[in-house]
Amino acid sequence: MKKEEVVYCGIDVAKSHLDIALCGERWRVANTQTGIGGLVERLKAAAPKKLQVICEASGGYEQALLGALPEAAVPVTLVQANRVRQFARACGILAKTDRIDAVVLASFGQALKPLPSPAPPLHLLRLRELDRQRCHLSRLLVAEQNRLAQLRCAQLRRLARSLIGKVQKQIASIAISASRASSSRIKPSALKPKNSLPLLE
Repeated sequence: MKKEEVVYCGIDVAKSHLDIALCGERWRVANTQTGIGGLVERLKAAAPKKLQVICEASGGYEQALLGALPEAAVPVTLVQANRVRQFARACGILAKTDRIDAVVLASFGQALKPLPSPAPPLHLLRLRELDRQRCHLSRLLVAEQNRLAQLRCAQLRRLARSLIGKVQKQIASIAISASRASSSRIKPSALKPKNSLPLLE
C-alpha cells in the first residue's frame, strides 16, 4: 500500500492576523480565538488527512494557534526563522532582506519534511497562559503606581488607587490558580520558556 503523502500548510503569524498557504490557496484570518477556530475547521474540511502545519516563532503571537492545532489533532512544527530563511535563500526563493511568508513556510515543510513538534500537555498551556496574563498585569500595576505618584487631582488619585487594588486582586487570583494547577504537575520555573512547543533547530 502506498504511503499517504503529507501536505504541508504554511502559516505566517502576525500580531493581528494569520496568513495561510495551502495547496496553492492563500487566505488571511484574524489572530483571535474566533479566527483560529474558523481556520481549524477549514483546514480539517479542505485538507487531506495527512496535513501538517509549519509556522515560526513570532514573539508569543503564535501561542493561541499552537494551543488550538494539537487540540484538533492537527500536527504542527514550530521552526526557527533563521533556518527557514537559510533554506529559502539557498533555493533562490528569498533575497536577503525579503520577509518569510506562508508560501515559504509551506515550501520549507514540503522540501525538508520536518517531524511534528510534540504537543504540550494542556495543563502546561494553561500555566503559561496564566503566566503571560500575570506578566501583563504586573506591568500594568507598575505603570499605574508610577502614574499615581505623579497625580495631583484627588479624584484621579482615588480612581488610580481603585484600579491598582483591582489589578492586585487579579494578580493574586492568578497566582492561586497557577499554584493549584502546578502543585501536582509542574514547577513554576517551567513557565519561563516563551514557546509552548519546542523549536525545530
